[in-house]
Amino acid sequence: MNFNVYIKTFGCKVNQYDSEIIRENLSLDKNVKFTNNYKDANLFIVNSCFVTEKAENEVLKEIRKFSKLGKVIVTGCFNKSLNIENIYILDLNKEVNIREFIYKIYDINKRENIYKNKIEKFSDRTRAFVKIEEGCNKFCSYCIVPYLRGNAKSRDINDIMDEIKILIDNGYKEIVLTGTELGFFGLEKGENIITLLKNLISIDKNFRIRLSSIDPEFFTDELIYLMKESNKICPQIHLPLQSGSDKILEKMRRRYDVSYYIDRVNCFKENIKNATITTDIIVGFPFEEEEDFEKTIDVIKKVKFLKCHIFPYSKRDGTIASKYIYSINNRIINDRLRIIKDVSNKTRGEVIKSFNNKNLILLTEYEMNGKLYGFTENYIRVSIDNKYKINNFYKIYLQTIENNVEYGIVLNEYSYPVIEGGENKECQQFTEEKVKI
Repeated sequence: MNFNVYIKTFGCKVNQYDSEIIRENLSLDKNVKFTNNYKDANLFIVNSCFVTEKAENEVLKEIRKFSKLGKVIVTGCFNKSLNIENIYILDLNKEVNIREFIYKIYDINKRENIYKNKIEKFSDRTRAFVKIEEGCNKFCSYCIVPYLRGNAKSRDINDIMDEIKILIDNGYKEIVLTGTELGFFGLEKGENIITLLKNLISIDKNFRIRLSSIDPEFFTDELIYLMKESNKICPQIHLPLQSGSDKILEKMRRRYDVSYYIDRVNCFKENIKNATITTDIIVGFPFEEEEDFEKTIDVIKKVKFLKCHIFPYSKRDGTIASKYIYSINNRIINDRLRIIKDVSNKTRGEVIKSFNNKNLILLTEYEMNGKLYGFTENYIRVSIDNKYKINNFYKIYLQTIENNVEYGIVLNEYSYPVIEGGENKECQQFTEEKVKI
């Protein structure tokens, strides 16, 4: 039997990684063909995201559409308690052989001994995502993910290293480490993210490493100093804030307060050249008064994020916050969303402008409208003349031209590793009572 497979991926970089694992394993089967048009498919794989109500509704809409055309396999952050008929749930945590799983669905008696748990190539990308852990132990009051993904489980360092070396040999020049919560990596084995990074920066190849996201309590002095020691680690960090109010952070069951968050930001910016920060913010969380919202605005202005990912609070059944009685009127939430997006867009412009007339390192990724585009080490999107090569590092001189478009003048090709860093400054230390992991 021939399978025309359509893969639909929702949500985070972990899901994108898992979809590539599925794609690589299915590509070993001569009976499998992939299609970019769902109407041509007879087998659908939906890598789902239920983090927000909006995301859940989008996933369920696609499942209903696909189920009219063929069999549907669902994986990712999916709520099994929904008991939707005519779908097949694939638990990737159990490292199920996807081809055997499909054969079983179709009542085909066939065994497959080969299972790939590493990615060798990403489709249509110059950056490669590598999942190093999955799951979370924190159970923030608003978050459904630990209930769907389970507790943190780390991959073996040697396994990760082998995969990354293959990806680098296959031409990938930026490796993005991803997971549900990178800070939990290796803790159950007496290791941590520092252990892995020290191994990675010792690879004598022309590549760089980007951390996808890490919570403030795991953004330690040791990690910051390691980023300073090796510019192979990109000087951009996604550091979720969620709220600028200590009262709301406590209700969210976050494990830091605003002063600790600001300390981490200051330590990062004081020690890391060309540092930028992106973040997540939830607007309209239960008990969020105007004063709490204004405190969040103040933090955005103070930190000056390169980008804020802003979400209205979404009630998720089964979470602690779903039991909170006090809720915010939707009109108020929408007004606050508008205000906070305006502020974050303004600060983004200020951040980018601050790098005008400076030298940065660009990785070219694609061509569009006669220009090459890519991202700098601190995650600013820049265009250069198309006479240069795609998937190459260039040292550029950044200029901002019309309509806030960032344009780079190429100075020369660039090769990692080079150790850089500014003046050594000591970060303020906080006690264990301040942050509880």
